[in-house]
Amino acid sequence: MVNVALCENSEGSIIRASRLIDEYIHFTRFSSKLTIFNSSESLLNDKEVFDVYILLIDPPICDTIPAGIQIR
Repeated sequence: MVNVALCENSEGSIIRASRLIDEYIHFTRFSSKLTIFNSSESLLNDKEVFDVYILLIDPPICDTIPAGIQIR
């Protein structure tokens, strides 16, 4: 199972991205778990290790870039 983290501070972007990811997982029958975070702070505070990090960048607030640097 692949553990996937999705992080974005915009609710609309989270909904669209999670729908696309869910459709892909369903279509390919890919074994994975999707965890959604609404801020980079909540992602960084989570102690779970993820295989894939999807950090959406949606101006004007791009708080996912510093999170990506820390995760790296």
